[in-house]
Amino acid sequence: MIFMMAGLHSFSQTYDHDYMDGMVYFKFKDNVEVTYPVNEDKSVNLEDAPIIADLIGKYSIESLWRPYDFNNDPKLLRTFKVHFTDYSEVEEIIDDLSKKEVLEYAERVPAHYLDYTPNDELYNLALGNNNWNWQHDVVNSEMAWDITMGDPGINVAIVDGAVWIDHEDLAANVFTSTDVTSPGTTNSNPPTSGDPDAWSHGTHCAGLAVGVTDNGIGIAGLGFNCSLIGVKVTPDNGNPNLVYNGYGGMNWAAANGAHIISMSWGGTGYSQSEQNMVTAVYNQGIVLLGSRGNESSALLRYPSCYDGVIAVAATNETDIKADFSSYGPGTDISAPGGYGESGPQGLLSTIYGTTSLGHYDSYYGTSMATPFAAGLAGLILSLNPDLDPSEVEDILESTADNIDTIPGNASWAGQLGAGRINAYAAVSNTPFTPVAEFT
Repeated sequence: MIFMMAGLHSFSQTYDHDYMDGMVYFKFKDNVEVTYPVNEDKSVNLEDAPIIADLIGKYSIESLWRPYDFNNDPKLLRTFKVHFTDYSEVEEIIDDLSKKEVLEYAERVPAHYLDYTPNDELYNLALGNNNWNWQHDVVNSEMAWDITMGDPGINVAIVDGAVWIDHEDLAANVFTSTDVTSPGTTNSNPPTSGDPDAWSHGTHCAGLAVGVTDNGIGIAGLGFNCSLIGVKVTPDNGNPNLVYNGYGGMNWAAANGAHIISMSWGGTGYSQSEQNMVTAVYNQGIVLLGSRGNESSALLRYPSCYDGVIAVAATNETDIKADFSSYGPGTDISAPGGYGESGPQGLLSTIYGTTSLGHYDSYYGTSMATPFAAGLAGLILSLNPDLDPSEVEDILESTADNIDTIPGNASWAGQLGAGRINAYAAVSNTPFTPVAEFT
């Protein structure tokens, strides 16, 4: 059973795999003035919202929220989310809300799942001559670091189930963190109980993007000296593979210093409310990256396929599409996230659990490709922080290596985005004004 969180109540995610049980978005028309008082935790008292007064006795409505308010965007301030306990009422509630003249739309809330497949193979049985930094070799990381080692003033947000900010290979790069499922919590750490491996996904992503580099221990993050914002979006008593409040996490990250937001999760459900959230953040100049998915499918997946998000597919050390990686329409770029030719299945990075190597393990998935590409976006902005998201995306795509002509990709030609990222080419072609630092 997958447990859902709505306010302080738990639910079972059983009604529809692609949409959150017991939740519906609705948005007021742009010309309608909305003055409902909103509490600090973003809830709205039911008695303060006459728009649903006629529904409260008719349906099992228990709470109302205005979940997003980034930059006081007028569309987001007019977007609300109603929670109810009888999941079978969803279509009736949407139908009744849709009849209200002041509302632009009512829609279901998509469910989003983490995009990774962890590799559980014991390291002491698989080290040998394997190249555990194959992803860096493929994209020419060391040559890129000769040009820039990143700027601590560039913040990469990992919006995920949890991010262990106290990890020895992350702590020195942490800018800030939060748990959006628990107001007032100032860290994004996993719960102290439960399976630590199940809660390792976000920590693994963080290491790939901005793991502390050149510190004599652990792994190297592509973003090198860029800083980390950890945003926890799954409650301690929730299913660690389910993203409960990803867009609330995006909202918080955007309002608290993020220059880049990496989202290694998604689902096939589309939401205009979530597209509005993405658009507001994108218009603020924040680079957004999302994992294309692990279904080996051409189906559109969100948030990666929303307008304004860079959708990242996964490739192997040989630049062939990883067998699990999705592809096709909406895919913008590819990045290492699959298997090493010499044996490593995945990318080695930081985790909350423990292996024979300590708090490190190898995972594979588009979840891994996405923060790795986000680390490169960090290097690009380190050279020129004035670039807007479209310019960063253009650099990533225009400098990518063409992988369509590789025989193993014949079936995927034209469906893996602009190609596989090349860190050295990207930073070499980033326009910036050098600053003399000598006397």
